[in-house]
Amino acid sequence: MSDGIHPEHSGLVSFPNLIKHPFPSVNFRALPIRIIHTFKFVLFFSYFC
Repeated sequence: MSDGIHPEHSGLVSFPNLIKHPFPSVNFRALPIRIIHTFKFVLFFSYFC
């Protein structure tokens, strides 16, 4: 229980986590939804053109 460097706040611990998870899980989950909305918009736009 020392007041030294906390491993969860050090760059050495967060760097491997960035390699494993380059994108936040929120963006990774929202990406398919964004693709579906874009695909729906393209279909909707091409239907009326």
